[in-house]
Amino acid sequence: MSNITIKEGDTESLTCIASGDPAPLVNWTSPNGRLLQTGKNKSIYDILGADRKLAGLYTCSAYNGFGEMYKQVLFLDVNCKC
Repeated sequence: MSNITIKEGDTESLTCIASGDPAPLVNWTSPNGRLLQTGKNKSIYDILGADRKLAGLYTCSAYNGFGEMYKQVLFLDVNCKC
């Protein structure tokens, strides 16, 4: 698991290191389990103007139909801009 710390109002790009042939379908889910983004070549998820409500575990999963599904978890901590 990777830890990322940013300040409120900042922008951050979360990156999922997944590749394969054929290109895998990449899914990003939020800390509450909601699907945020899905598609081929969607290895980057941008958080724009972060606030503390966005803090938590983000999960990237990738699968191309062969082998095992790849999963990566990132913990985003959003600090007060005070």
